[in-house]
Amino acid sequence: MIQDSLFDLIVLKFKLRTSKNKAIAFGLYLGEIQFLKNIISAWIDQMQNYPIVIAHEREETYEEFMQVFPSLKNVYHIYLCRLNQNIFSRKEIKLYMSSDANGLQNIYSIYSFHGQPSKGLTFSRGKLDAYDALFLYGPLQKEALEHFVKTELGNNKPDYLSLYEIGYTKSDDVINGCWKRNEVLKSLELPVNNSTVLYAPAFNKNASLRNHGLEIIKELCSNINFNVIAKLPVDCLQPPENEYANGGVNWFIELSKFEKKYVNFRLYKKNQIDPVLEAADVLVTCVSSVSFEFLALNKPVVFLNTPKFYSHYLKELLPNTNMDGWEELSFINGGKEFGIVVDTPQQLEEAIYKSLHKQEKQSNLLERLLYNPGKATDAAIEQLKKISMKNVITSRPPMPTYFSFERLYKQVIPLRTKSMIGFLFKEPNKGLKKPTNN
Repeated sequence: MIQDSLFDLIVLKFKLRTSKNKAIAFGLYLGEIQFLKNIISAWIDQMQNYPIVIAHEREETYEEFMQVFPSLKNVYHIYLCRLNQNIFSRKEIKLYMSSDANGLQNIYSIYSFHGQPSKGLTFSRGKLDAYDALFLYGPLQKEALEHFVKTELGNNKPDYLSLYEIGYTKSDDVINGCWKRNEVLKSLELPVNNSTVLYAPAFNKNASLRNHGLEIIKELCSNINFNVIAKLPVDCLQPPENEYANGGVNWFIELSKFEKKYVNFRLYKKNQIDPVLEAADVLVTCVSSVSFEFLALNKPVVFLNTPKFYSHYLKELLPNTNMDGWEELSFINGGKEFGIVVDTPQQLEEAIYKSLHKQEKQSNLLERLLYNPGKATDAAIEQLKKISMKNVITSRPPMPTYFSFERLYKQVIPLRTKSMIGFLFKEPNKGLKKPTNN
């Protein structure tokens, strides 16, 4: 269960403080366990004596975690907001890793991205200020970072920021053949002899989903020789009230309607896209970084042109940034130069047939996209071990703190009282029940 009462948090703090090995913490956001799953699993297997703290954005992330890891020992669950309140210090948690938001103020924090660079939004001043280290996916991502540092930071990368060439741990399984095309299609009750088209758009305003999403599905499904699979971005898991994430539309409901109308259409509702990346023969997208995951498998991509994404949406988000030439940069346009670009949904069918019969292969693209392809998890764990064993501390500039839980903790529970409150401790993860939504 998620420990959230003041009493439970104090007890957890005390238990972590007196543990022989200090904990590593992972921050999880809705739909994003896939980006850290392999790292968490490998760390648990290899570092069984190290406690793990899983910090959840909300109850739904806890439910998702328990589906992936139904029974674990030495793992503690709290809410992310508690970590951000400085309840815990480096005396209890040695390392923190997340694929979103910010690092922890007083704890060495590592950022593991939730996708390859695209859209021009991968890096920000705040992001670099909030983390001590970046686990980079590949040379392309390093190019994106160098471009950001040059254009936005005046070539002044923060001195404290460490860069590690790790690779994309989420892609290890699909690169290593964990899934089989025919088995995935059979599980979706789709014919294995048909060409399979995967539509995986970006969530953003002025991207293809909001501009033409329903029309795109209709055009693809009108060809009965195509299996059509749609995979929505994890941002669409947010409620319709979240205008930024989904434009006020429940896209799962809207796209589910097509399953009743077209026998060759499936809406893939699992959060991890990798099985359908293996099943698909061609990908249709716009500015989503999923294009690079598909290209890394040496498969063809058809891009829908979305000029207003650059001329309107990015200008709204980055009004003071000079974007001349941005549409030509691979790490901003999603790699369009490696696929076929169309302007309208009506052009998709011809482009798909053309891409399926195209003989050219980007033989050197994998090296540009990924460090350690298929072995990124091993590289990540080795680097985490090195950082952990060195007892590296954060050197980021401190931010103002208005309340010190650490000071309160010292006053309420001095360490010498350990023997007096030993009865308070219990084994974690016993009798866990999924929380119910009120």
